[in-house]
Amino acid sequence: MNHEANGRILLVDDDAVFNQVLGRALSTRGFEVRGAHNGKEALALCAEFKPRYIVLDLKLGTESGLGRSEERRVGKECTRECR
Repeated sequence: MNHEANGRILLVDDDAVFNQVLGRALSTRGFEVRGAHNGKEALALCAEFKPRYIVLDLKLGTESGLGRSEERRVGKECTRECR
């Protein structure tokens, strides 16, 4: 199966099992998938992998909430890197 057919997805979640299970499911559906477990890894992968889509955990680590700066930063930086 051509993994470029549906695009690249970056999964950002601190739950390694969730990343693995979702990544496998998306991969079998034709996506090229990479996973990160924190914002720092996600930013590094954005620059290198240039994902078309990002699935971002809104509760990374012990902090939570939509307003958390790490999630906003990953979203902004990845969007900038992908352009």
